[in-house]
Amino acid sequence: PVQLRVFFVMITLYTFYFTCNNNLGAAASEIQREFSMNNAEFGILFTIFTMGFGIGQFFSGYLGDRYSPKLLMFIGAAGASCANIGFGLASNMTAFSLLWALNAVSLAMGWSPGCSILFRWIPKKRWGLFMGFFDAFAFLGGIIIYPVAGFAISYLGWRWAFLIPAVLLILW
Repeated sequence: PVQLRVFFVMITLYTFYFTCNNNLGAAASEIQREFSMNNAEFGILFTIFTMGFGIGQFFSGYLGDRYSPKLLMFIGAAGASCANIGFGLASNMTAFSLLWALNAVSLAMGWSPGCSILFRWIPKKRWGLFMGFFDAFAFLGGIIIYPVAGFAISYLGWRWAFLIPAVLLILW
């Protein structure tokens, strides 16, 4: 029962982590239209995210093993929430870039520490099954965000596509 509780908390947290990642794609056209950005200018944000996520993954594995993986996941969730709220309130490319880099590094704090937590609670013979579900729930977050962001953009404006996932992550 404890293993299942830990697993449930981890997969749902990781799902909400990923709602704070895929919202940029859903809001891209509205942001580009509002700030008169072409695809090349706006694409810089996706490059920044990829680089920040890679750097974050590199360090979060080490830090999660050396210190508390639970604390690192909490810091990552707080950082991603703050970055998404800031992004939703920002109005220029410099702010967008800095906040999206913070978001990437923060979201990278989910995988390695999450694996570390699960490996401590799940018997080794079941790692494949549980890790498969853990990874699948990241994609569930990517699926969930599109209708949420679509609703937000249609009825509230593109900024809410960043504010709602941040609130969901904070609440979880």
